[in-house]
Amino acid sequence: MDSDPEFLDLFVKSNGELIYFLAIYLIGQSAMLMALSQRLRGPGEIAAGRYAVLLGGAVAAWITMGLGALIGLVTDTPDASIMPPLERAASALVILYVSAALLAADSTPTSKTAGKAGHHRFMWRITQLGTLLIVAGYIYTALTWYDVVDNGDTTFNQHALGFFWTFLPGLYLLCTMGLLVTRYKDTADIPLKLIFLVILEIGYTYTLIQISRDTVEGHTSGALRWGFLVAMPILMIIVYRFVIDRLTRAIDEVSDYADAVSRPQAAISRRPETVDSLLEAEIEIPTPEPQITAPVKPAPIPHRGEAPKESMALLRAIGMMIEKEDPDHIPRQIVIAIATVLKADVAVLVSHDDPAWADVLAAYDNIQQRLVPGLALNLAEQPTLRDAVEHKAQRPLFPDRNLDELVDLYTRLDINQLGPAYIQPLLRSGKVVGVVIIGLPYTARDLSDGEANLLEGLAPVAARLLMLSRAALNLRTEHEESAL
Repeated sequence: MDSDPEFLDLFVKSNGELIYFLAIYLIGQSAMLMALSQRLRGPGEIAAGRYAVLLGGAVAAWITMGLGALIGLVTDTPDASIMPPLERAASALVILYVSAALLAADSTPTSKTAGKAGHHRFMWRITQLGTLLIVAGYIYTALTWYDVVDNGDTTFNQHALGFFWTFLPGLYLLCTMGLLVTRYKDTADIPLKLIFLVILEIGYTYTLIQISRDTVEGHTSGALRWGFLVAMPILMIIVYRFVIDRLTRAIDEVSDYADAVSRPQAAISRRPETVDSLLEAEIEIPTPEPQITAPVKPAPIPHRGEAPKESMALLRAIGMMIEKEDPDHIPRQIVIAIATVLKADVAVLVSHDDPAWADVLAAYDNIQQRLVPGLALNLAEQPTLRDAVEHKAQRPLFPDRNLDELVDLYTRLDINQLGPAYIQPLLRSGKVVGVVIIGLPYTARDLSDGEANLLEGLAPVAARLLMLSRAALNLRTEHEESAL
């Protein structure tokens, strides 16, 4: 026990020690798992990977203290012979790894450093070198202290080794704060990171002053433990803010894309003549791969003025699809837009995640002007739908040829009338990500060649928006689960 104020001794006593080690371990592990979950969301989360690795090293450093206590129990060695140097070395490793994460894990290279290879490689080398020095210093300290403690005439804080393990980490913290201030243009959340470092620096400075005055007697320091216990929650807040920022950026990508395609005419330098050229000029969506279509009669040569009319219909549909930015609304906006532009009776958007079933994501009855619920489609009862997905091509359904399939389709949509339907796969990078089904049970009319081509032209736009919507929803779900 030392002569510090009584509240500083709270985590020096045997009961308080257990609470202290459990608390800092759980807090450090929580921060590390948050960063790891963000890293697993995609290959582009490199900064989150750096956080996960460095915080994992800090957690491993705390674990070594538990291993040291276990070794003491197994070998019947007094704690005073093992724990004092081990705790100081583990604390130094935690400071090394966390400071590296705060300085460079989520930093953005400036124009001066961006051209240099290994901008972050230097950080890893410094961290590795620091780890080797701390481990080497611990080995020397542990061997020396084991011989000194047997005499029982001194404590670790009164020995030169205690001064050494207090002075150097405190000096390193000062250097880290200086680097953090100089990198203010490249580093996020500098105020919080400075608070974390300042709290630890206060603990080390106070302990160093007490050692210099020879007023601290124990093997450990209550001020250091208080410093870590107060600073570690701030580290968790820093990582949490980093994860939220990354999720917000991912959602903003959907909004930016919506803004880009909601004002198409601002970017048109010449009048597109076809639907494909409109897509390439406006929203930079790749033209679908060549598709194998069912034998149909040759489409008539479009008359003068038909291409601009088709282009305007396409732009109108795109505007309706992105009317609201909430990813929850995008599937229903897709079916409403397609049904409205094509003047179809019913539009249905289904997913293609299960090889045996197609779940209905949204269905819209254009005649009754309402969204309708729909049951999942059994692909075993929809051979034309399977064929459309396999060949990635539009397929029609007619009552005289596909009666059973149409009955099954409209029954699952709670519609009692029959009429033609058109199945259009949604392709993204050559992969079917969903299917749009256009039904005409009330009017029982066929789509014209121009309407069928327009449906095919809308498919890349719908596929892109559907993928962005589902990605945003997945990120939101993962974030909510992580928060819980």
